[in-house]
Amino acid sequence: MTAPTKRRLVGPPGFPTDYYLSRLRHSGMGGTRQNRFRRERCRADIVMWALTYFPEHLTSADTGGLVSLSEFHVEAARAALQWARTDLAPTELRRAWVSARGSGKSTWWNLIMPLWALAHGHRTFIVAFSHTGAMAKRHLMSLRAELAKNEKLRADYPELCEPARFGRRSVMDTQEGYVSASGAAIIVAGMDQGTLGIKFENRRPDLLIVDDGEGPEGGYSDYQKTQRLKILREAILPMSLNAAVELVGTTTRLGSILDDVLRGADWAVEENIRPRHFPALVVDPETGEERSAWPQRWSLEFLQSIRHTHSFAKNYQCEPVSADGTHWKTTDFVYDDKGTLARYITGKVLCVDPAVTSSKSADETGLAVVSFAGGVRKCLVERAVGVRRSPKEMQELVHRTLLRDPMIREVIVECNNGGEYIVQALSPLPNKVKLIVSRASESKASRITELYYQYEDGKVQHSKPHPSLERQMCAWPHVDTDDIIDAVEAGVRHWLGKYQPRPAR
Repeated sequence: MTAPTKRRLVGPPGFPTDYYLSRLRHSGMGGTRQNRFRRERCRADIVMWALTYFPEHLTSADTGGLVSLSEFHVEAARAALQWARTDLAPTELRRAWVSARGSGKSTWWNLIMPLWALAHGHRTFIVAFSHTGAMAKRHLMSLRAELAKNEKLRADYPELCEPARFGRRSVMDTQEGYVSASGAAIIVAGMDQGTLGIKFENRRPDLLIVDDGEGPEGGYSDYQKTQRLKILREAILPMSLNAAVELVGTTTRLGSILDDVLRGADWAVEENIRPRHFPALVVDPETGEERSAWPQRWSLEFLQSIRHTHSFAKNYQCEPVSADGTHWKTTDFVYDDKGTLARYITGKVLCVDPAVTSSKSADETGLAVVSFAGGVRKCLVERAVGVRRSPKEMQELVHRTLLRDPMIREVIVECNNGGEYIVQALSPLPNKVKLIVSRASESKASRITELYYQYEDGKVQHSKPHPSLERQMCAWPHVDTDDIIDAVEAGVRHWLGKYQPRPAR
């Protein structure tokens, strides 16, 4: 495939399409002979590397024939530039990339980015793991096919594309591994195989990639998860403390390894694994508007049409819902699709349930806009998100929200577990909006149970699906955080007061 044109190249919001097209059109980028100009342009730019050498891997029938990049692809390519560092401290660069199924993980993490690192000498010995040995071999087969058939790649990086030889025999050019004439090596294995013995000569791997290292939900038990985690912690990570480590995949079930990492499990913190989460359906925390993270792959309409399913929560949002929740089920959520309830709104309140500390890296702060339809005495949850903001950023976010929606005349800040720092940051509020500091006297369990009863009685509706809130509700009390529920509870309690059971008929 030739280089993409403007009509065919699409990137995420803010992607510099014109910049990349102008560089691709440069006269020095053409030709089929060895081209140092191309090499230099790609040495420190993985997106340029992908567009130059692998454009056919960036398009498919699913994307309408477009060469398209998602925010996940661009961010992964930017972050992988860290592989060029030679001064990594022990356990310094360990990350988990959790994204929707079908988001192009394997293309980028098992082909494009490893070849970039090996081609330029940024990493020289990669060990890549998959759920099974067969899966790992398929990934290596695709990589070896590029080395054998990609004309531009073979012209510009001949020592990478030719296997190292000892006499007439290749050192390693098999289903399990490849060693190039330049000395670059990659070995693959399944996590269902023994891993302690993987080595090449006396070299330690400097990049460890685990892509989809867990089994599917139906056949993946707690015991199997424990065994996989043991392999990861006791066999894979100790292979080289100074190696870059990248865990890549989709959450296979609640409590899976990647779900643990997203939730900040103790073991993940101990191993210094930092998570990055890329769901398919993205909600702007400031406007509350939804968009597809990769519209060329999944339309917004498609994602919204399947959002009620277990598969959507697990495979697209990477937020599997607990089946052990004691209160809400997905059928408890009623949506004001036609705006019927919204027409009767008489007031709105913005509720903030702050993280315990003011650190931006602390737990989420719950934020909810709850409206009240006075004539029918029902509440409408218009917005419900969890955000991580510094006090200054929280002030800016709240003030923008108030300026956009003049019907919000009160802001409630829950201060049961601290939160006074938010009160100080927000004061004074614009447009004479009233600031209310709330300290509930009842226990959290009692308050959330009463909120559930309000839902059960039909007193609370959602303006649209609120994925983060609904996930917390369906999993409660088996959740690591319930800040969004708390924010909604404060708003409903403000309008409806203490729950009063419906009179028996």
